[in-house]
Amino acid sequence: MIAITGATGHTGSLVATQLLRQGEKVRAIGRSEERLRALKGKGAEIAPGDQADQAFLTKAFSGADAVYLLLPPKVDAEDFRGFQKKLTATAVRALTDSRVRKVVLLSSFGAELESGTGPVLGIHEAERQIGNIAHLDALFIRAAYFMENTLMMLSMIKNQGIMGNPAAPDKKFSLVATRDIASYAAKVLSARNFTGHAAHDLYGDQLSFNEIAAVLSTKLAVPGLKYVQFPAEQAVAAMVGMGMSKSMAAGMAELSVSVGQGKLHPTNVPDGAPNAPTRFAQFVDEVFVPAYRALK
Repeated sequence: MIAITGATGHTGSLVATQLLRQGEKVRAIGRSEERLRALKGKGAEIAPGDQADQAFLTKAFSGADAVYLLLPPKVDAEDFRGFQKKLTATAVRALTDSRVRKVVLLSSFGAELESGTGPVLGIHEAERQIGNIAHLDALFIRAAYFMENTLMMLSMIKNQGIMGNPAAPDKKFSLVATRDIASYAAKVLSARNFTGHAAHDLYGDQLSFNEIAAVLSTKLAVPGLKYVQFPAEQAVAAMVGMGMSKSMAAGMAELSVSVGQGKLHPTNVPDGAPNAPTRFAQFVDEVFVPAYRALK
């Protein structure tokens, strides 16, 4: 049995689906029973509940050989770091009490850093605490900047003819498609052959936001699409206007600045070569362009 947290999210749903196709027994964990029904229809056992609930999560992990763990975001949390700390403490206790032997944590580039990374700082702490569980084999998938994050700029491109955030325009950084994260996670969870505590960087193309704008300009047929670097304060205000808490928005702005400064980079790939298959242009063709065309 493999327990999947965030089973209705971007990566968790794909991990669960791939494992079910391989004949694995899957326990899908998520907040919404209604949204979990699709996985139940594919053969998963479902466990609807709150990941911050200690008793619930321990029960959901019990009897599992391995766990796919992520810290689900709560964009309106007034104290986002406090929210992350609670989720981490609950997960660590559940992993300990349930005696799960293997866990794959969805981590991030920059998880090795102790400051300046916004929400990634919570993952840094999760890696540290999980790494202290003696009986547990833990693999931390340090994923690059999600290609899907660029979808947050859809409305800006459609309505204003620009794209932007607080990151510098010309500094290259690494990107990865969530489907590549899911594929790798499903592979290692199914094999169950990782031991000890280790991190694995996962990333595809390395592009700057200026280069991303050029790709989108061509693919979307928006001539002259430009990337604009916004002041952090302006970006925070815009994100708050979209429903984020000020705490979360400030963290995201801090992360964007670090991305633009080149602080988030691979640390465990010897030759620095990309190791995820999806190219950004492919992602744009298959995901971004249809989403843009569907936008009213």
